[in-house]
This record gives sequence, structure tokens and C-alpha cells, in this order.
Amino acid sequence: MFGKDLFTVCCRYSSSTQEAEDMLIEGFTRAFEKINLFTDSGIGFYSWLRTLMVNNCINYIKKYNKKEPTIRSEFLDDEYTDTLQEDDTNKVYTQEFLLQCIQKLPPTCRSVFNMYAIEEMSCRDIAIRLEISEASVKTNIYKARIFLQKCLNEFSE
Repeated sequence: MFGKDLFTVCCRYSSSTQEAEDMLIEGFTRAFEKINLFTDSGIGFYSWLRTLMVNNCINYIKKYNKKEPTIRSEFLDDEYTDTLQEDDTNKVYTQEFLLQCIQKLPPTCRSVFNMYAIEEMSCRDIAIRLEISEASVKTNIYKARIFLQKCLNEFSE
């Protein structure tokens, strides 16, 4: 029942469909192992399961992605440090395209972006959860923003 939505969550944290499938299977396995810990304290089963899945994705990345590629310097050129062109704000991008752009981010950068922009976590909470400094969180948000702008600008050309 929740598989499709949770697979989408895993795709945002993964670099490939196969990795997302692994995260999803591992997440559901953990959910079944911890089902006795669920208490309906007003959050609902889906919210509990989604939180568990996000935490599983973060742990998966920490466990399996020890070496993190860096974002190439070409994505940090001054040309891309401004916001998107004014005429680009009305463009419509498909969910698949946006997901592909997010999946190209390095693992930590992708995790930070997801936690900040999609899960709406604070920089402090992200730093605690990923065991990195708040400055690193802010740097990763900046790098993700620049990289995604570059990706969107290339699509528009």
C-alpha cells in the first residue's frame, strides 16, 4: 500500500534505482522488525513508516558510501551562483527529470538536500543526525543548490 510512495523517498536519497530498491527492502525489513514499537500517538502509521524509511536511507548512505565524490568545480562557477534566470521560473520540469538531477548529487550532499528541502529539517538537526558540523551542512546545501541550478539551466538550453 505504501510501497510506491516510500520508493520515491528512497529514490531521492539514492544514486540509482537499484540502490533505492535495496534501501526500500532494508527499510521494510526494519519496519517489520520494529512493528511492535509503533504506537498510534497521533502521527499515524504512514508517518511512522516514512520516518523509519528516511532514517534507514540515511543509515544506508553512511554505511555503504564511505568515499564521497566531490562536485566538480565547473558546477561552482560564478555564472551559476545567481538564482535561475527569471524566465526559467515558469518552466515545468517532470518529476523524473528532477529526480535524475537529485540522484547525480554526491551522497552526503544529496542527503543534506533531501533533509533540508524536502523533509524540512533544520541545519542543526541535520548536523546532529549526520554527525557533521552545521557549517558542513550549509556548505552541502549551497553545493546542492548550485549543482541543481546548473542541471536545470542545462535542461533549459
